[in-house]
Amino acid sequence: MSALLLPFATRISDLNLVSPDEVPRGAACNCQCPGCDRPVIARQGTEREWHFAHAKGGACQQGYEVSIHEIAKQMIRDRRELLLPALDIEVSATDSFGLRIEERMHVLNAKTVHLDECKTSQKRDEVTADVAGRLADREILVEITVFHRLMPEKRDRLIATRIPSLQIDLGEFKVSQATRAKIEVALFENAMNRHWLHHPRMEQARREAQTKLDAKLAQRRAEWQLVEEKRQEEHAKRQQELAEIQFSLPSLLERSAEPITFNRPLLGSEAMWRASFPTRENILRASQSLAARTELGITNVMAVIGTITSRRQLATTTPANLATEWAAALNLPEDEILKFLHEAGYILV
Repeated sequence: MSALLLPFATRISDLNLVSPDEVPRGAACNCQCPGCDRPVIARQGTEREWHFAHAKGGACQQGYEVSIHEIAKQMIRDRRELLLPALDIEVSATDSFGLRIEERMHVLNAKTVHLDECKTSQKRDEVTADVAGRLADREILVEITVFHRLMPEKRDRLIATRIPSLQIDLGEFKVSQATRAKIEVALFENAMNRHWLHHPRMEQARREAQTKLDAKLAQRRAEWQLVEEKRQEEHAKRQQELAEIQFSLPSLLERSAEPITFNRPLLGSEAMWRASFPTRENILRASQSLAARTELGITNVMAVIGTITSRRQLATTTPANLATEWAAALNLPEDEILKFLHEAGYILV
């Protein structure tokens, strides 16, 4: 993007900020840069936006920003018009579930007011406001920013006055060439580039919003407590079931000394019984997996599979027949039982 051009200059005769189309061409404009006070000339060509340029030497660093800042103050003062922003209060917190919740309160709509009087660079207490306007018996302070943010110290001093105060951000002109028409739109039509620093209704609205948020947080805490209590009950129940199973497994899972293998096909595959009976740990792990994915109680699962406790018993049946028998007993598809037999280590596939 090309360099931003100086859009306004100070006319020496009355010290007002003017556009290039308000003065004679060239050095006859009798103007100076608002940033460095050096003479400028009005360039009114046909190829570029009309602008001012320093008569001698390069452009100063702050001229562009200062010209926008000062013309904005001057425009508000001359029109005695101010677009007030909407006032919305938002408070937020993290609930007991770790989720972010918010409470918002709409207080005021944006609106345009016509001021009874308006002055620039007015000192109030320990701070100088860019613009001070009066509407009946109420005063409103305005701070305008262009390239730089409003410093916390000045913001705090504006708030400390307890006078309604707002900030207008003209930062869009950091990258967009400023003109009088564009700045008029930004100042008097765009309600989204400003916000309240202080308003008499802010504190009460924030208290009301916080009260509503606290009520939501209390409700979420109660809901979380119920969920946590249920979780703890279910955990205790599972631990009790596992303890009962582990207590009975030694008698259920006796190991036989002789290896047995069956080379009979399992549903068209080359499945066979393993040479050794599965370990207690493998059976327990596979039983827990079967119970979890079928939503059966682990006790019900163990009651069925506990009927086979040795390799000698496996010799009396086949993997397919055992899958059919256990599937019927547990009211499950045979594929689930075959998966269990494989996971526990009963069969080779």
